[in-house]
This record gives sequence, C-alpha cells and structure tokens, in this order.
Amino acid sequence: MKIIAFSSVFICSIYLVLTVSIILFMFSFFISNDQLIPLYTAATYIEFGSFFQRQESVFLLIWMVAFACQISIIGNFSTHIFKKISNIKNAKIMVYPFAGIMVAVSLLPKNYAISNFFETNIFPVTCIGIVFILGISILIIANIKKKEGEKNEQTS
Repeated sequence: MKIIAFSSVFICSIYLVLTVSIILFMFSFFISNDQLIPLYTAATYIEFGSFFQRQESVFLLIWMVAFACQISIIGNFSTHIFKKISNIKNAKIMVYPFAGIMVAVSLLPKNYAISNFFETNIFPVTCIGIVFILGISILIIANIKKKEGEKNEQTS
C-alpha cells in the first residue's frame, strides 16, 4: 500500500508539472497581452463541440484530475492528523467539517482582485502563523500528552 501511495503521488506530480508547464507555454499570447486570467480567457472561447477536438482540453482535464487528487490527499492528511491529535476513534465524522471549511475558504474571494490581495498580503502572514504558532502548539500538546502517558504507565 505504501508503494502504491508513493507511486501515485509521484505520477500525479509529474502530470501536474507537465500540465502546468504546457498550459503556461500554450497561453503565452494571453500573458503577453497582460490579461489577468489567461486560462479563464482561453476557456471562455471553447464551445462544447470543439472542446473535445482540441488538444489543450485533454491537458486541462488532466490538470483538473491532478488538482482533485491533491485536494483529496490534503483532506485525508488533515483528517488523519486531527484524528491523532484528538484521539477520535473514527475519522470519517471529520470529513464533512473539513470539506465545509475548504468550500467556505474557496468562496471567500469574490473576484480576481480580492484573490490577488489574499495571495500577496494575507496568505504569507497566515502561513507563517500556521507554521510557527500552530506547529509549536501541536508539539507542546503532544509533549504534554506523552508525559501524561508516561506518568500513567509508571503509576500502573
């Protein structure tokens, strides 16, 4: 199972890198015209009949599948970590709250300008806070739980 997981993540990452690089090289015309969202601009011109005839639609499909795999892996890891921290027996009950949080966060920006503001101003500060404050607090809580477990073993 471990080999399958590592190989699937490796293959998915290769597809993701290839797809993103192909999309970036394919839409250089839109980037040179200073349009904000080149992929969205190109996707608005795709009709249903010609969508399946164009080659970039296959790369777009691969990119969406890779993104869905990445979201699934992130959700799985977050429920697993939360299960370990909170000693929940069944982590399946935490799937819906984590999915709701992801959907709520994805619906925050109303347009590209707000999304760009989040990316440049709020996201770096939030990441620093999550990495240092949340990471250190998780380590402190884990250390306290380990010491309490050792005390309980010694008294038994």
